[in-house]
Amino acid sequence: MFYGWIMLAALSGLYFFAGPALLANYFSNKNYASLIAICGLVVTSVSSLGPIIADYTFDSTGAYTSVFVAFALAGLIPVIMLFVTRRPVPGVAEGVPSLEVRV
Repeated sequence: MFYGWIMLAALSGLYFFAGPALLANYFSNKNYASLIAICGLVVTSVSSLGPIIADYTFDSTGAYTSVFVAFALAGLIPVIMLFVTRRPVPGVAEGVPSLEVRV
């Protein structure tokens, strides 16, 4: 049980520090604030659906096993995408179009 808490703490720290650092590394600091805002909006929206999906699945099947497996597999998608994505080349990300909205 104790090792589970250590693993949770390590992975949470990795998520909170590595995610923003990877965004800045891949897309430069020019669009950083916009990208963080979009990521926060998507993560919050998708995370709010988790309990609803889990409840519906439990009501249908009587167990949470399939929900845990599905959510674990969904959590592996970003990890796989990270390894498949090409590494950024220094100085090239500066030419990325801005996400700024002009009024």
